[in-house]
Amino acid sequence: MTETSPGTFQTRATDERSKRTTTVGTIYPHTRAKVVDLMSREIVERGERGELLVSGYSVQKGYWNDPVETAKAMITDSEGLVWMQSGDIACIDADGYLKIVGRAKEVIIRGGENLYPVVIENCIVSS
Repeated sequence: MTETSPGTFQTRATDERSKRTTTVGTIYPHTRAKVVDLMSREIVERGERGELLVSGYSVQKGYWNDPVETAKAMITDSEGLVWMQSGDIACIDADGYLKIVGRAKEVIIRGGENLYPVVIENCIVSS
């Protein structure tokens, strides 16, 4: 994501092959990340899906001459930290590896359940 360049997560050559091929790695030391519930905006448990938010010195200050889009993408928490709302649906595993599983705008909320079209598509394709 260019808004958080030059990077936020990375795998290493020493990581297990499965981690290198199925995740974007672990977070850089200079960056913070959290995965939050789409509705409540509360941090979810490890392994649960939600929207990825990123904070740190590498995160953009905003979109050039576009305060409306900046206000949509950037939020400030109660501690004064500015977070970039990535729009990515992700989960962080027990070892701290992040997996991107979809996009927030591509979520269907039905009966209080979050349905991800990409997951449904993957099931159809694999059967």
